[in-house]
Amino acid sequence: MGGDRKGNGDSYLFLKMNLDDIKTGLASVIGLGNWMVEIDLMLKVSISTASLVYIILKIRALLKNGSK
Repeated sequence: MGGDRKGNGDSYLFLKMNLDDIKTGLASVIGLGNWMVEIDLMLKVSISTASLVYIILKIRALLKNGSK
């Protein structure tokens, strides 16, 4: 009756967020960021270790066989 509004205001609830929702969203983003940083660090360390092992093995092979 006599209203320009449609429905009972349920669409307004989607726009309204409380503080706990915002905190949860930020914690999720920060947690995912920390997890990605740890993966990045582990990846860098593993690549560096693999490179060091390769260089050591190559030097041992050259010393054993001589530079041909």
